[in-house]
Amino acid sequence: MSECDFGAMEAANTIVEAVQSQNEYELHLLLEKSEVDLNEKDQMGRTVLFQAACRGNSEITKLLLENGADATVSDKNGNTPLHLSGYCEIIDLLVSYGADVNARNKAGLRPRQMAEKRGVATDVIHHFRRLEKSSTKERQETLSVIVTFFKEIHQELGVRYTLLFILGLLFVVLYITFTITGMSRHFETRDPIIVETESIKI
Repeated sequence: MSECDFGAMEAANTIVEAVQSQNEYELHLLLEKSEVDLNEKDQMGRTVLFQAACRGNSEITKLLLENGADATVSDKNGNTPLHLSGYCEIIDLLVSYGADVNARNKAGLRPRQMAEKRGVATDVIHHFRRLEKSSTKERQETLSVIVTFFKEIHQELGVRYTLLFILGLLFVVLYITFTITGMSRHFETRDPIIVETESIKI
């Protein structure tokens, strides 16, 4: 079975058929008519975005992404749509919607390494390399900004107040996380514990 052969999905078969036949017009109509879960997976854990990315249809890929398809989703082997893509335009689309060129599948391979293994065009491999370098550079720049920020805080406040600042920052982050996850609401609404006791007759 080739990389682009996908199992049938239980829900939204018409969406699957539209993507498989690369019928952009029909896909438009189906997306307008009803709410469809574009992130539903088949037996391999793949969504319709895998099919579009693998087939290289940029218009259909863009349409799926614009309507909520997750570019970071992974299948049972840990592959993302980026791991199965062999087209520069598709790669750029996926990356612009959050796909990570450094993501590794269960075999420890990045999308570029998968592309090399599958024997895709040389220009695509070079494109992956450029994106990897750009991603690494961005991460280094972000880390540099964070380090510089804390150095400046340290110089202004000293060791003691810098530590207090960091602790306060951690507290705020934990509080926000606690609130977002709804755990606070869970504790507020939990039922009181009622202990039943047997009456003692004298």
